[in-house]
Amino acid sequence: MRSYRFKLLAIVLVLLMIVTSVPSAALERDKAGNLVFADMPNNWATEALVNAVNNGLLNGYIEEGKQLIKPNGVLKRSEMLTIVTRAFGAEVIADLSSVVDIPKGVWYEESIGKAVQMGITDLKGRMQPTRTVTREEVFTTLAKAFKLKTVGDDYTALDVFKDKSRISKSMRSEMNAMVAAGYLAGYPDGTLKPKASITRAEFATIMNRLVRQYIYPGSSY
Repeated sequence: MRSYRFKLLAIVLVLLMIVTSVPSAALERDKAGNLVFADMPNNWATEALVNAVNNGLLNGYIEEGKQLIKPNGVLKRSEMLTIVTRAFGAEVIADLSSVVDIPKGVWYEESIGKAVQMGITDLKGRMQPTRTVTREEVFTTLAKAFKLKTVGDDYTALDVFKDKSRISKSMRSEMNAMVAAGYLAGYPDGTLKPKASITRAEFATIMNRLVRQYIYPGSSY
């Protein structure tokens, strides 16, 4: 049995770092030493992205001579599960021999096995590792990792959203818990867009809310 005690900041570090990010020495800085990104937005996500950059949590890309933060970049299933299992220090790997779409030895094989063992994803014949994940999948995965779940069938926290009926029945409990806990606010038009993909900017905003808390997972993975 292994217990973990660490700040959620550690999770944000892993969640927001990207495999193809450039070394900090190569990043462009202004005279004050602040990182400069050609595509840094000036909207609801700016604070979360700036916080991530200033804390050394988020690097950027260099493409065609430009330094980019890519706020609209989307996450894939294999990336999400790899990030979460690493953040939680998962070690035990479930048997994936029945899975047909995860090549032996591929970089995300162990991470998906760990995710199954953690209980943040179900074991299926096809795990669809390269598919873009939806918003409801991301929030449900995070809720499971943080042990957030609605007690009973009281999903009233979702009532304020116009498209609550689009949330998959199997994910309502976790989605409701994320909203009730204040980690998921939705869009200005009153929707959650559960079937849409999630961007780096949106993910940074969610994690910016979560970073204020400690977590004490008591399970062994």
